[in-house]
Amino acid sequence: MVYDVTNEESFDHVEDWMSEVNRHAAESVRKLLVGNKADATDKKAVPTERAQSFADQLGITFIETSAKNATNVETAFLTMTQELITATEEAKGGKKKGEIKELDKQVKPPCCS
Repeated sequence: MVYDVTNEESFDHVEDWMSEVNRHAAESVRKLLVGNKADATDKKAVPTERAQSFADQLGITFIETSAKNATNVETAFLTMTQELITATEEAKGGKKKGEIKELDKQVKPPCCS
């Protein structure tokens, strides 16, 4: 789920969008909260702490990115990839969450490191 950190209204809609995902997607669907336009610090309307707190309440990972300068874009994709690999392994009765070591070394979420 992506929102614009410079637009509080876009963040305010995330909860509604998550409800739609939860209503229409399988229970096992993996979610990631992404605040885009992190490069626009002078226009930031949604504090990192607010978004992180919201993601924590939902039990999902939060990352701030900038598509403009590619900050954390790769990390967002690697994080989602790791989540999907973990889900697949758990579904097969294999590895438990957090045991995927190769991507663990590459991915440094949550947000803004």
